[in-house]
Amino acid sequence: MLPVFAQYASAETQFPDAEKQASLAMQVQPFDADDARVEVLELSGYENDPFCLFLPAGCDRENLVVFFPSNTLTVNGTPLASGETTDVFSEDGVYTVTTEEATYGLRVMGADHLPSLYLETDSGTLDAIHADKTYKEPGRLTVAENGEITLNSAALSYVKGRGNSSWRSNEKRSYTIKFEEDTGLLGMKAAKKWVLTSNNMDPTLMRNAIAYSAAQLTRLPHTVGFAFVDLYVNGCYRDRSRQKPHRHQRP
Repeated sequence: MLPVFAQYASAETQFPDAEKQASLAMQVQPFDADDARVEVLELSGYENDPFCLFLPAGCDRENLVVFFPSNTLTVNGTPLASGETTDVFSEDGVYTVTTEEATYGLRVMGADHLPSLYLETDSGTLDAIHADKTYKEPGRLTVAENGEITLNSAALSYVKGRGNSSWRSNEKRSYTIKFEEDTGLLGMKAAKKWVLTSNNMDPTLMRNAIAYSAAQLTRLPHTVGFAFVDLYVNGCYRDRSRQKPHRHQRP
């Protein structure tokens, strides 16, 4: 079983204003793949600018496709059309987004170099998986490396929870995914089962990586492969923060 290390959270906060939630339902498609999508999130710890769009490494920020439900939407005064490409988020920073319902600040950030995994569950949520660790739900996985899609909507037999005490007590959870056939990821040997490890009990996020790297250098038999990744689940970037995606159906 080969692990892929990812950063993500399982808890969600309640959005305080239902009208704002509708106006904030923005989604970006950073790559030419249906299952590569990024939602606007509300993050705790950012009282002035709690809304965030975290873009993956390697995407063409001059040609992002943006989807939103509002009839009109401008970013720093530039009008956007839902479903069309834009270069408006080409730089990191805080942007002023205005819809017919509200005006808000949107913090846009981009990853530097990590590969991106886009996990989609059939239900579109993790609710059933979080309610029962043994519950298995089918899904799909898309992988982007160095700005290129290297795995496009590969079928997953299931996604399920992983861990015992870490599953019960940690906000940041781990998952097991199983492909329908042996599949190689991120330059590692093909396998059906892979682990998305949260490393939540390690503040450095490096202890497992150091141990596995030392084992590889000494050519210890049966050493597993690993890679750090940015993980998006149903469009939601899974970092440490409590967060809630603001979703809508594409037109």
